[in-house]
Amino acid sequence: MHPNFNVIRSYSLSYLATPYSKYVYGNDMSFVHSSIITGQLLKDGVQRVFSPIVHCHPIAQYAGINRLDNNIWMNRDGLLYAMMEKSDALLVAQLPGWQDSVGVGKEIKFFEKSNKPIHYLPEEYCVSALF
Repeated sequence: MHPNFNVIRSYSLSYLATPYSKYVYGNDMSFVHSSIITGQLLKDGVQRVFSPIVHCHPIAQYAGINRLDNNIWMNRDGLLYAMMEKSDALLVAQLPGWQDSVGVGKEIKFFEKSNKPIHYLPEEYCVSALF
């Protein structure tokens, strides 16, 4: 099952939500899997997608910033909220643990309150991108 790419391609910018802090395969694999799914979206013609994990994980790793410090990453005045405000839609990658992810939950709530569309990328799509 694939998402409706014709609709998703029409957005100026989409925001990709993926589990991170408690991802069953760990933070580093969350980064790898988020990168692969972002790349698959690009291959599928979704040219304007922002992944906070792909953007922030290497910054935290190489700048020595605590990757789990929500005062930095989920700060209302910070980059991630700015990107959610700029984004037209949310893409939720249904990777293992996504429903229990605090961060994904906050992102979904933000887009719901903003009356912006939310598209769920089925597990089959996400897993097929990984293998």
